[in-house]
Amino acid sequence: MTSISEFETESNSISLAKVDGKPFTITGVERSDYEEGTGDSRTATPGVKITVKESFDGVNVLHTTRTAIVSKLTSEAVLQALESGTIGPVKCEKAKSGNGKDYFKLVDA
Repeated sequence: MTSISEFETESNSISLAKVDGKPFTITGVERSDYEEGTGDSRTATPGVKITVKESFDGVNVLHTTRTAIVSKLTSEAVLQALESGTIGPVKCEKAKSGNGKDYFKLVDA
């Protein structure tokens, strides 16, 4: 008989939310969309995995689907800058949009 625990997957990343407010240096970015649902109702949320110089809980890859951060990190300018170096240190912090809603963005640390 096979146990379900044999099919456990290990994540190589932790959520960016777990390091909010802590500085980190970005060394790489890759698309990593989050998919949910099944069949025809399957939807994808744009996301990224961020490789960082620092280690958090023994892991140096962060993941997020926070819209403003995904948009910034997948921009051509950011991807080109990472080809020849690093970005940071930066940190993630909460901000208010023009309509008063909270969102998260990366700022210089």
